[in-house]
Amino acid sequence: MVIGTNNYGGLVTSQNGSVWATMVNSVNDWLIHNNNYFYRVKAVGGSDMELGYNNYNTTLNWVTGYESTNLYALHDFGDAHGCPTEREPVGINGLCQVSETVTWYQSQVWNISYNNSREAFPLIYNTRGTNAKQWYSLSAFSYVNHGAHMPIFGAVTEMQACLDRGGCVEIDNTPAMGYPQLQYWLNQDPDTAHDLMWSTDFRHHSDMQ
Repeated sequence: MVIGTNNYGGLVTSQNGSVWATMVNSVNDWLIHNNNYFYRVKAVGGSDMELGYNNYNTTLNWVTGYESTNLYALHDFGDAHGCPTEREPVGINGLCQVSETVTWYQSQVWNISYNNSREAFPLIYNTRGTNAKQWYSLSAFSYVNHGAHMPIFGAVTEMQACLDRGGCVEIDNTPAMGYPQLQYWLNQDPDTAHDLMWSTDFRHHSDMQ
């Protein structure tokens, strides 16, 4: 069970990252001590860390705050918007051009998605496979620059959320589309080949006012 937030807005601070980890720790403590639910389900932390939501330094501060307190992993179920879609040569730190004024680099996305307790469980919304290729490129970046591919745990889609909100255009992958897209692009390169564990799909309940 991933208990998630996102990196949007002014509340993305180291202190709030630590508070989030404390909450995840408390949920697992309850699962362990109440009828031993922990052997059937446990909680991990998560954040929809999208490159257009905030800058790298602010996002990393929240992540390091989480890891100052956490006992359980942190899943990045965010995006790699604007990042390269192909394997880059050694020494190239691919630019992720989100907009004219917002940029990240592959090394930064890699860091919030993989280092320490961080695990990548990315958004694979795009029906043309662009998102899957971006995460393949990040896994290849890890192999080329750090000696091992970045393991990716699964694919997150939003088909049901699109239906709930009246439809989407080219970002409405179903789980049966997003998972094999990502699986294919990771496994077409022996340096990044590995199996995905999970597939999940968002739904939309309501907008908070």
